[in-house]
Formats: sequence, C-alpha cells, structure tokens
Amino acid sequence: MHRLILFFILFSLGTSTMVSQTSESQQKEIERYKEKMEEEMDNFITEFVASLEVDDFQKHIIKQKLYSYFDAKQELYQAHLESYILKERLTELDRTHFSDLKDICTEATIQQVQEAVQHPQEQIKKNKKHKRKRKKANN
Repeated sequence: MHRLILFFILFSLGTSTMVSQTSESQQKEIERYKEKMEEEMDNFITEFVASLEVDDFQKHIIKQKLYSYFDAKQELYQAHLESYILKERLTELDRTHFSDLKDICTEATIQQVQEAVQHPQEQIKKNKKHKRKRKKANN
C-alpha cells in the first residue's frame, strides 16, 4: 500500500516536470514563430510600400495603416470568436479600415493596398520578381 502511494507521488512529480518542460519548449517555439511572422510582416509592408508609386508622405500613412490593419486582424483572431462572427468582423475590417486613405490617395492606390492585404503571398511573389529584374538590370 505504501509502495503504491509512493509510486503515485513519484509518478505525478515526474509527469508534472515533463509537462512543465514541454510547456516551456512549446512557449519558446510559439515565441520564435511570432518573431518570424513579425519579421515577415515587416518585410512585406516595407517592400510593398516601396513598390507603390506615391510620395513619401502617402507611403508613411499607408505603412501606418497596414500595421494597424494587421494588428486589428490579429486581435480578432485572438479573441476566439465564433466563426461566423469572426468572418463578419474580418469582412467589416477589410471594407472600412482603408477608407481614411481616400483623402490622400487615388482609388487605384487604395485598390492595390486592399488587394495586397487580401492576397499577401501573391504580392510577395511580385516583389521578388521585381527585385530579380532590378538586379539583372543593374548587372
């Protein structure tokens, strides 16, 4: 009987240590993933804004709006909303977030921004193609 109690105590201590270590390694992995995603987002925004044919002031405002858009989108995902509510709020965010740009940018520029945030992978591919063409032209 004492051996059985001792076994359960030792077993629970051993598993709690393993769970703690697993949790720590998962937390580190999550942090690395977040850092990687932030770096990719920074690169995406920087390259996209640089590719726009607008003045520096407009680039600065667009850059700010893109960061705030992605922050708002991340907050919605982290809110753990019901899927239909999440979908509605994301649609509303997409529809309204860049409306402020109408005062300083052309409709074509706003459309480019909205397309870029809807399909960021396609925009990244376009930027890579442009970089390769620029490198070939410079050589």
